[in-house]
Amino acid sequence: MYMPFRNDEALIAAVRSGGSARESALQYLYQKPGLREAASRHVLDHGGSVQDAQDVFQEAFVLLDRNLREG
Repeated sequence: MYMPFRNDEALIAAVRSGGSARESALQYLYQKPGLREAASRHVLDHGGSVQDAQDVFQEAFVLLDRNLREG
């Protein structure tokens, strides 16, 4: 997958900057191969359902965005 950011710090800076840079960074993370699957596998391995896994991934993504923007 194409890495549009030099490193994690550049990715975080893009989220914090807002606008189209934030959208690009979040889209990159949301579509990153293996990320959703790893989160889902963790939830399923601990007794959660497929719906639980989807909910956890979505909520974690929202919290990541909020926490990065709020420092």
